[in-house]
Amino acid sequence: MLTYTTYSEAGGVGKTTLASNLADAHAQHGRDVLAIDLDPQNGSLTYLLGVDTPREDGDADNIARHLIDRPKGDFHELVEETAYGFDLVPSHNMLENLGDLLGRAESMAEDLGEEFDRWDRLREVLLDAGIPDEYDTIVVDPPATAGPHLYNAIAATRSLVIPLEPTGKGMQSIEGLRDVVQGFEDTVGVTV
Repeated sequence: MLTYTTYSEAGGVGKTTLASNLADAHAQHGRDVLAIDLDPQNGSLTYLLGVDTPREDGDADNIARHLIDRPKGDFHELVEETAYGFDLVPSHNMLENLGDLLGRAESMAEDLGEEFDRWDRLREVLLDAGIPDEYDTIVVDPPATAGPHLYNAIAATRSLVIPLEPTGKGMQSIEGLRDVVQGFEDTVGVTV
């Protein structure tokens, strides 16, 4: 299975478009593709693909609920078919507070003597749902900030695809990203 996380610390460089194009290219070559939108912004992959979901409905099941182990349904019910031949797990406004939500879930698990790895939740959710057996390619699109969205995406995919403008500023962003990835590898103990 091929897995990608698209990421850039700079906004407006085509990260989300790259995620969409990667998913589309793999789908056009006959692969079963799942794209996962972890970006709570309105300019997200969900918006770009024209998928209409109840982003504001706090009672609706969504990816954030699954990441904090409080789903309201089966993970597969989150998956939407797109007009482009691949599937999408859409974004939700609850992702705006993902760091706090994961922190509370981790604290509750510790109080109960249970394990809860806040950085590995996406991978665990995908494995529990059997997603690696159903899809050939997974593309994850987190927001353009280092934090729980990115760390969960990296832990699930173990790879980054970075849109880069061929400028000095673009090269500087790569250096900054190396520091982010190194910090992640040290914290979580995985190699990207």
